[in-house]
Amino acid sequence: MASVTLTVGNIEQMLEQPQWHSLLSKALETSIISTLQAKIDCREQVLDQCQKKIEHLVARINLCANDDCPNLPGSYKHGLRKCARCWVVAYCSKSCQITDWSVHKLVCKK
Repeated sequence: MASVTLTVGNIEQMLEQPQWHSLLSKALETSIISTLQAKIDCREQVLDQCQKKIEHLVARINLCANDDCPNLPGSYKHGLRKCARCWVVAYCSKSCQITDWSVHKLVCKK
């Protein structure tokens, strides 16, 4: 097999050919997409971990997990009831649980 010495001139000639341009464009696009996806995945994991820590803290200080709860802490009629699925967060009422479900379901684990 003959050896080929790559020079700037050789590389420039290869890049001028349409098939090389297309291959490099696709390789660059794939590389960029995979790099961005890895960063997004990492950020999502960090956000999930933060959400879980917040939920654990809220449960420990006996607050309703619904951020928009209209009741004051300590004035809950029936105390707090934990999420039946994960047993981490607690709610003062069924309406608070329903209101918070869109947020909590993203991190709720059985």
